Amino acid sequence: MRNITGILLLIFGTIAIQSSAQSKWEKKGNKYYDAFSYHLAINNYLKVDDKSSELLRKLAWSYYQIEAFKDSEKIWKEVANRPDASGEDFYHYAQCLKVNKKYEEAYAWLQKASNKLTNDSRLSRSLGKYDQLQTYQKDDGRYVVKSLTMNTADQDFAPVMVGNQLVFASSRQGVESVERKWNWNGLPFLELYAGDLGPNDEVMNIRAFADVMKGKFHEGPISFNGNGNIAMFTRNNYKERDAKGYTCLELFEVRKDNNEWSDPIALPFNSANFSVGHASLNLSGDVVYFVSDMPGGFGGTDVYCAKRNADGTWGKPMNLGSDINTEGNEMFPFIHENGQLFFASNGHLGLGGLDSYVAKQKGDNKWQVLNIGSPVNTNLDDFGFVLSSDTKKGFFSSNRNGGKGSDDLYVVNVLKPWQFDKEIKIALTNNLGMALDLANLIITDKNGKATKITTDSLGMATINANDLENVVIECNYPVHRSLKTEKNLKPMEHESVIALELEKIPEVSLKGVITEAVTGRKLSDVKVEMENVVTHQKTVLNTDALGEFEKELSDLDWNQKVNYLFQFSKNGYLPQTCNYSQLIDREGEYLINNKCNVQLEKLEVGQDLGKLIDIKPIYFDLGKAIIRPDAAVELDKIVAIMNENPTMQIELGSHTDCRGSAESNRKLSDKRANSSADYIKAKITNPSRINGRGYGEMNLVNQCECEGKNVIPCTEEQHQANRRTEFKIIKI
Repeated sequence: MRNITGILLLIFGTIAIQSSAQSKWEKKGNKYYDAFSYHLAINNYLKVDDKSSELLRKLAWSYYQIEAFKDSEKIWKEVANRPDASGEDFYHYAQCLKVNKKYEEAYAWLQKASNKLTNDSRLSRSLGKYDQLQTYQKDDGRYVVKSLTMNTADQDFAPVMVGNQLVFASSRQGVESVERKWNWNGLPFLELYAGDLGPNDEVMNIRAFADVMKGKFHEGPISFNGNGNIAMFTRNNYKERDAKGYTCLELFEVRKDNNEWSDPIALPFNSANFSVGHASLNLSGDVVYFVSDMPGGFGGTDVYCAKRNADGTWGKPMNLGSDINTEGNEMFPFIHENGQLFFASNGHLGLGGLDSYVAKQKGDNKWQVLNIGSPVNTNLDDFGFVLSSDTKKGFFSSNRNGGKGSDDLYVVNVLKPWQFDKEIKIALTNNLGMALDLANLIITDKNGKATKITTDSLGMATINANDLENVVIECNYPVHRSLKTEKNLKPMEHESVIALELEKIPEVSLKGVITEAVTGRKLSDVKVEMENVVTHQKTVLNTDALGEFEKELSDLDWNQKVNYLFQFSKNGYLPQTCNYSQLIDREGEYLINNKCNVQLEKLEVGQDLGKLIDIKPIYFDLGKAIIRPDAAVELDKIVAIMNENPTMQIELGSHTDCRGSAESNRKLSDKRANSSADYIKAKITNPSRINGRGYGEMNLVNQCECEGKNVIPCTEEQHQANRRTEFKIIKI
């Protein structure tokens, strides 16, 4: 089947030749590679001493095309382990491993490919259901497969039943005296042949098909309507080449009248710039399914269909959509009269190479796809599957081991109908309504068997629920709380949707901007101490050059209330505190400026620090200078600020009212000032920064004179105003 892949679209002809300097062997190898002479390309590539990654890719693909799969695997391994390896390199290496039945290694490389090819459906389809390969490999007694004796050492493939005949494409030796051969495999060009369906599921009397469909190069595959009087076949475009110089494929229609076929008529959607081929007509001949690499597809070759208009012309082709088509190659469609579509693909989960699939339409361009399984499918190419009207017998092509040639024809007796999967969908979102893509879900059945599936870009994943009843579904997703839930799948219908919601852990931060009170200037290096009031966990931050600080919060719940005590301090500024409380009802930043005063007042020489921080009066017992507990509380406030400002110097001044003698008042105030200063000295760095001085009644703040000529009677409140302690800043 390596040959027809290239015949169809030359998909891998897009491996470009780099502009770097090339040896003569590499140039010759590239010349043969572009001409599809892969044996000769390999011979020249092997002579290059310093092989680039680009050359190794072509060498690996050349080995793959001539079915030297072990050699291809060895070279793909070297490419995949190079520093410049791409996601496609990982994918090709994985596919080659599957062809060589190394399924576990292939799975590991598919996972690596998925990290780079993040939106490639080939990977999401495969990784999400990879454990089903074991099911596909088992022979469950559904089929009896037999190789046909009519096979040759040449290519025989793409069978189609019409009446009591089997028509197929082949490179077998024809009747011409001079056989024209194709570079790829050295075999003659493909022609259409027919044989009679005989006893024992054999095909007899092989002969060339209609001469009107015989051309200079490749002809085939072919398809017929139900009556066998309309046919559509594939042939090379003899007249034009595409922009890369390749010959594309075209579809032609012929009609039979009085046992004679008409001249071929080209379909209107043929093009010199892309290929169309592998037609399959429905019974009435008014719908055709075919394959093309026309622009707008999903990648590689896609399956399309077109309907015939009432006037006999063909309508615009329609892509069959992402259920059928992938970034890989979908080929050889066959539409059965019961509406089931058979096709081959290397983009869906398969055993290796091309596998055959059957699809059942579920709605407008919606299909359920089923791998036909073993023994129809193998680790190599299995394709071109067609089925009789009664669905009991079919034919297909394969290059599996044990055949006579590169591609051989096989007959299959279908003993049991296909059991399409009961698929249950999982829609995974979070509590914010976001779809969670590439999430790993683990489905565990009642026997403890676990299956891992992965959500796609829309947060959707599919469970094959054929034999499942009660299951446990588990999911872990970054920045979300884990989920574990039980579901009963048995009563659910096909394509029922289980909606699962993960709770997103809020990503929240508290942010503040600290400025100077008067000027509004943003302050850097402000010390920010925040304490969780509930847990008492403390964090210390500093503002940056823009006066900003930010702290991310973790382990929060939605609608949780957070409470923090903030303290802001900077040398030369009056500290600030704030009790901050906030309900977490959204993600993102919460600006504490909205609730806290984050403006720091600059300290100036001459200011009374006691007034700035609202120190309560310092009380002493009558006639005493001992620091009382209530006074200690107020003095500790001065201690805190002086420790935050290690260069600040304070004069602690104690004042009395006028009552009593001036001398006794001076002495008492001096004792009290020094007692207060000594209390502070014991608790600050560099105690010499504070000195006490008693002023007695020298600096009255009102006119309450008690001696001399101007004795003024005052209330107790007025006298109280004169009994005060001042903390004058004399140096910052």
